[in-house]
Amino acid sequence: MSATMLRACLLWLLCLVALPAFAQDYAFAPVPAWVQVAPLPDAGDAMPTSDGTRYLLLDDQVDARTARSTAYRRIASRLENPRALSEAGQLRIDFQPDYQHVLVHAINVWRNGHVTDRRPDARVEVLRREEDLDDAMLDGEYTVAITVPDLRVGDILDYSYSVVGSNPVFGEGYHDAYTARFGTTLGYRRVRVLYDAARPLHVRAPQDFTRRDGGQGAQRFVEFSARRLGRVRTEADMPDSFDPWGQVELSTAA
Repeated sequence: MSATMLRACLLWLLCLVALPAFAQDYAFAPVPAWVQVAPLPDAGDAMPTSDGTRYLLLDDQVDARTARSTAYRRIASRLENPRALSEAGQLRIDFQPDYQHVLVHAINVWRNGHVTDRRPDARVEVLRREEDLDDAMLDGEYTVAITVPDLRVGDILDYSYSVVGSNPVFGEGYHDAYTARFGTTLGYRRVRVLYDAARPLHVRAPQDFTRRDGGQGAQRFVEFSARRLGRVRTEADMPDSFDPWGQVELSTAA
């Protein structure tokens, strides 16, 4: 075996083997006090996809008041038929271990009007995720992979987590963008950011998203939300430079 082939094999092994979970990689923790918890939308607010998944809620909230920002995300979906069960219980959370760690807040399953905490039953692994493996480039990003057992048709899987930490290359600044729409219908979409008035936040979002501003003193927030979002349909010959989804863009840079 040549040196080049040996190196390629070693890289593939790095990609496929689960890594030991270190204490700083992830932990279970309560929802942060600054998070504004949204009620679950009605099932009729979104249509099921071809595989039978009905996406009810995608809620992103960020605490950007310090240089070490915290990004909270909550996802809720209803599983309408057996095809939806195959992928629904496989949760993935990407993070950069050099400056981030993951807090898992909730893994709830709603069944017949009752909610069950599935964190004690979930299997959690930390995996190395290497998208540029073919180019022999290791980007160092890891994935917290969570397997949720015993999901059934009609269940609502409702989970939330935070990724704590931001790229130090940005220094004291905060910059991020969130996709506004998707290739499926969505019952409720929100992006909400807390920031310090001493570091004004510049924002841009689709015009049909509702904007809300508020806060007290130096502690401010801006929020963009929309309900009953329709599916975005793309064309095969669409140029790469065109963004059909729309973005909620946020930055402390003018």
